[in-house]
Amino acid sequence: MRRWLPRTLAGKFLVLQLAVVALVLIVAAVVSARQSQAQFRTSAADRILGGAENLAANPTVRFKLDAAVAWSDGVCSELAAMDAVDTVDFKGRYGLEVEGDFAPVYEAVVQLLPDALIEDPHVEFADALPHERVSFDAPIKRVADIGDTRTINIKPTRIGGLRPLPQ
Repeated sequence: MRRWLPRTLAGKFLVLQLAVVALVLIVAAVVSARQSQAQFRTSAADRILGGAENLAANPTVRFKLDAAVAWSDGVCSELAAMDAVDTVDFKGRYGLEVEGDFAPVYEAVVQLLPDALIEDPHVEFADALPHERVSFDAPIKRVADIGDTRTINIKPTRIGGLRPLPQ
């Protein structure tokens, strides 16, 4: 089997030019993806607040928000000022990998949102939280999983309906 190789100088330059263009496109794609991720992380809190402010115009609206590492004391203060957050879900029992330090977010939620439930806290933070504010969702599969938890949030589809719950 014979390999195709350019025989002329122009053909060799064409192959080199195509390789350079491909390399530039790959580098541009990687840089663009990383920049998008960075912009998403920094704007996540702004988007949460924007949506919450729009919905908070109706005083009957209450929120269950998913916590983000990007939340600052300022974000939590703004959420507290709206007095509409019932639950902050940390999704700490789903086995999701967290990039960053959640400790300041836990501290801010405990201090600045004193009436909000803290749902599915990460195991390493659970013992330091006010027990009466801890709520569970993810680890609840049957009644025995509830223990002395004051509030639960179960989804029948996760446990195969309500019939398996008492088992």
